[in-house]
Amino acid sequence: MTKNQKIALGCGGLGCLGLIVLVVIGIGFYFYFQRSSFAYNVNRSSNYNLNTNRNSNSTSSSNTNSTSVASTSMSDDDQHKLFQAASMTQDTELMHRVWKKLGLWNEDDTPAEGYGAFAKDHILWAFKSVDFIQSVNTPEKARAEVRRQAGLGIKFIGEMALTPKPGPTATQMENLRAIVDESKKAGVWIQIHAVSPQAMMAAVDAGVPKLVHTPHFGWLSFEDATRVAAAGVKQLSTIGFGVPVFGVFANDNKPRFRDGKAWPESILDGDGRGQEAGYKAVNARTSWDAGVIYGYGTDTGYEPRAGLEHELKTLNLMFSMQDIIKLMGPNTASYIEMSNDLGTLEKGKLADIVLLGGNPLEGYWNMLNAKVVIKGGVIMVDKR
Repeated sequence: MTKNQKIALGCGGLGCLGLIVLVVIGIGFYFYFQRSSFAYNVNRSSNYNLNTNRNSNSTSSSNTNSTSVASTSMSDDDQHKLFQAASMTQDTELMHRVWKKLGLWNEDDTPAEGYGAFAKDHILWAFKSVDFIQSVNTPEKARAEVRRQAGLGIKFIGEMALTPKPGPTATQMENLRAIVDESKKAGVWIQIHAVSPQAMMAAVDAGVPKLVHTPHFGWLSFEDATRVAAAGVKQLSTIGFGVPVFGVFANDNKPRFRDGKAWPESILDGDGRGQEAGYKAVNARTSWDAGVIYGYGTDTGYEPRAGLEHELKTLNLMFSMQDIIKLMGPNTASYIEMSNDLGTLEKGKLADIVLLGGNPLEGYWNMLNAKVVIKGGVIMVDKR
């Protein structure tokens, strides 16, 4: 296996730590609401799919303030995992937020029509998913999963999610500290999904070396950013997360979230009116000015060039082109621990080179105009 093949994101069981939960809580909620006076008139042929961004804007045909069970691209199994994970947190606000995204909970904090049927199905799912529920739910099992992935040649493991608000749970932090400790022994890099300043700083305090997001739930203080830099923690951008997307899903000049749904109401767990776009952009500059090694990353699943353009356009708001070139090149190479091979044009480094049709210092759009792509010293694409 080559070096480049070994640089991979091995989510595996470890990346699902946030979804390893106790089924008893979910079952308890089911029996509680079965005893209540709510009437469920659900169509059992409903499609219980939800997209992986867990956003749903569909509404039921009734006149009540209820949301229907979502009908997008998330599998039934993944929906039950998400439902189970939320129940395990015992955080009522978080549970209701997730259940609303699943179309199981009304805005007035009462069960939606599909809740009872879904809860019944969840019990059956739980009996068939014992292996999942018991897989990586203790520090010891987390350590074992790190060793397993290291044995597969995986060098970058992630991304484990930490609860953003009000912050990570004690169980998450206990598991995370075990993961960090074991990763050092196994020689792998741990990456963390921390999208609030409090989650970000908890990860830093636990010894996490890499953050795959810029936080978008609240302002990052300069003091905290300085602590991140002093700890040697490296961070990726993904600041286009809350910024509206145009021309990717339709040419109708309407703002959309990264999944093609309406912006800003479809922003994942959004705080309203696209505040996330402001938080991320300013927090990005705060990290940079504090000296954090800040690299390039997107949080999109659509066509790669469009994702690159969206991220560059957003970065252009807060960074000079000189900054962006450093961010895209040497900083990103440093994040993936390949500074000796990539990031700058120097003797002895890998001959992986992109020739552009314009000067990138004159504008980010010139970085989208690749003319020649060289891989390992061999011309792979030539548009001259």
